[in-house]
Amino acid sequence: MEDRELYNIVDYILNKAGDRELEVIKEALRRRIENKSHSPMGIDINRIAHDAGRDLGKQVASSKKMISDTVKDFVVKTIRQEAPGISDHDLGVLLDQWVPDPERAKKRGGAEKLPNDVVIKMIDQILRFSSGEMSVTEQAELNRSMPDWQENYWRHFPDRIRGLITLYLKGKIDSGTCWDEIKKELYSE
Repeated sequence: MEDRELYNIVDYILNKAGDRELEVIKEALRRRIENKSHSPMGIDINRIAHDAGRDLGKQVASSKKMISDTVKDFVVKTIRQEAPGISDHDLGVLLDQWVPDPERAKKRGGAEKLPNDVVIKMIDQILRFSSGEMSVTEQAELNRSMPDWQENYWRHFPDRIRGLITLYLKGKIDSGTCWDEIKKELYSE
């Protein structure tokens, strides 16, 4: 335990805890001391197992990160050798496709791949909603069937499609260009 954590615990006990909290702390300490005294030679087996598990978890996480970094470095070097003039953005897109980051997928909700016709319908609904062209009835139906439908839809769109939708809604590209690029993205895979 770091000194700062210990200081915070002691500060809480001495300055902030009320009678109820002090009783809970007292009972936890009593149990801890009792469990320790019943273990062989006063050794806290639970604590040893907990610490060993924590340390093993840290080692596994560190090893996974090291392997992931090694693979990413190899892929980056290979791409740069094969396409020396590639932009950093395009390199990032290729890297995401070839060596996906599991943490990033979790943040996106681990979205599964949907059929293209479903994605097109979802994009159409997002575009019509965002531009005020969706009927109130359709909005109500979507909100009833899936209260956070916009966020759920957005999570399922690939990054490039999100970018195209954003460009269209900001008026940077027209509808035809937006849809042409979306179809290229969906059907070129």
